[in-house]
Amino acid sequence: MRVALLVNMTRPNAYNVACDVIGELKRLKVKVYIQRELSEFFSDCGCEFGNSEDCIRNCDAVISVGGDGTIIHSAQSAVEFDKPILGINAGRLGFLAGLEKSELGLLCKLVTEDSRVDKRMRLSVKHYEGEELINEYTCLNDCDDIQVIQGSL
Repeated sequence: MRVALLVNMTRPNAYNVACDVIGELKRLKVKVYIQRELSEFFSDCGCEFGNSEDCIRNCDAVISVGGDGTIIHSAQSAVEFDKPILGINAGRLGFLAGLEKSELGLLCKLVTEDSRVDKRMRLSVKHYEGEELINEYTCLNDCDDIQVIQGSL
């Protein structure tokens, strides 16, 4: 199995949680891909490095370490390549996280396929001026760019 690990290093506990995730995945004989810009942090972990798109394209699943915002951002990337995503909370409260740091032993269920995938709906918004399509946005759980909507409703 191959997993793309996306880590939000701006979260105070993300590095420690990511190291624990890597350790557990390595124990399970999972190949771990991490985005190249994080290689300075994880160079001694035995992971493969590449750009985010290639990491996701070449994996079987995506694991996102951070908070809800990190999981949402990672989900937008994972959906492009039809990859399932598992969020692991690195903060105080993660409504979208599938696992907490204390539950990393459950990662074995990902490998043995003893887990289920919940399908989530996304919202697609198209911004038109007259007949001209100005932009199209998709969102999961929230919308980042509210300024686009102002004055158009």
